[in-house]
Amino acid sequence: MHLLQLAGGQAWPNLLPILALRPKLVTYLTSSDPTEHYRRSIEAIRDACRDLGVTFEQRVLSASRKEPTTEDCREILKELTPDCINLTGGTKPMSLAAYDLALAKSLASFYLDTRRRSTPAEAVHPLGNSVTEQINQAFPRIIASLNVPVALRANGFPVPPYFKTAPEPWMRFAVRAADIRSDFEADREIGRALASLRQQFMGQGSSMPRKGQLRQVLQTPISALIDSPWHQYLCAAHQEGIIQLTENSGGDHVEFLLLPDDPFTTPAEELRSRASETFKLLEGVWFELAVLHHLKQKSSFGDIAWSVEADHIQDPTASSRGETDLVAFNTVGLALHFISCKTTGPHSSPLDAIQGLRNRATKEGGQFSKAELWIFRPKSDDHRNDLANHCREQNVALRVFTETQSGS
Repeated sequence: MHLLQLAGGQAWPNLLPILALRPKLVTYLTSSDPTEHYRRSIEAIRDACRDLGVTFEQRVLSASRKEPTTEDCREILKELTPDCINLTGGTKPMSLAAYDLALAKSLASFYLDTRRRSTPAEAVHPLGNSVTEQINQAFPRIIASLNVPVALRANGFPVPPYFKTAPEPWMRFAVRAADIRSDFEADREIGRALASLRQQFMGQGSSMPRKGQLRQVLQTPISALIDSPWHQYLCAAHQEGIIQLTENSGGDHVEFLLLPDDPFTTPAEELRSRASETFKLLEGVWFELAVLHHLKQKSSFGDIAWSVEADHIQDPTASSRGETDLVAFNTVGLALHFISCKTTGPHSSPLDAIQGLRNRATKEGGQFSKAELWIFRPKSDDHRNDLANHCREQNVALRVFTETQSGS
């Protein structure tokens, strides 16, 4: 099969028909492309199809102008005789020229509307009925095969060679942590204890110390009053093998160590990496995983990836884009959701952080991607209102975890 497509600003209208029809040759019609914007988009679609095991030859026919007329497009297409034409996307002159070609040469043509889940493809005239039936029958299978890596690839994002997987003990701890901290006073006490713990391990710095100092601080126990929220929090981590309960506990206090590793026999850099990882889990990563667990209950998300960062080998400039806490693929709207998780919101310059989230979502997921800021609970009503206003201005959705759990 030879499929003619009109290149536009959306990936899905061009990607889905290829996955359904599996053509041998795909020809694209584009307007003038001096910056190769369309060519990069077309290559991204081919890469995403390849990830799903669908390969094909392709060629690109480009007009000489940025806004070609219908006559320009007719001239480009006049010698073409494809088996079918996808009339979705492109400019109006491109669509009119492709439609005229379909009528003049009696070619099957169709239009795709992904909002119609049962029959997304519609034949423009009876000749396209068999093609649209093939697309509509394949649509549920195709949607089920899509995931975050494929969606990112289709939008031209340099996808990393692997995605992180949260260990099950971490996930269980995160769920338990969110439950314990759902109580306002418990959350405040645990927050104060974590601030004190950060001071204990890092002093005035922002990272774990090295070598001798690290070995010394890791032998310093973490104390908690029995039955206090802080004690419950640390016990939840201990039960999952994340931290260690010491044998010195007694009286009305118990003591824990941040790591079960022997600080004297474990290599210093390995020790430092594990200590930093464990502390980050206790301090904030638990919330990312609690949101991940919560979102997995939603049927609209066919796939959710945790801690997504670009492949720097494919794109050395990708480091400026940063790391996204969660990226979810919505199979209903065929949109990527870029989700940032902050327990109380961005610590400084919240507007800059929210703008950065919106820009990253658009750059990596396309113009129709969604951006969401999740916070565990706001510091105050005024703080919540400020975040809501910033999010509204930047087209970012604000979600409050404690409100979703309480049903408000």
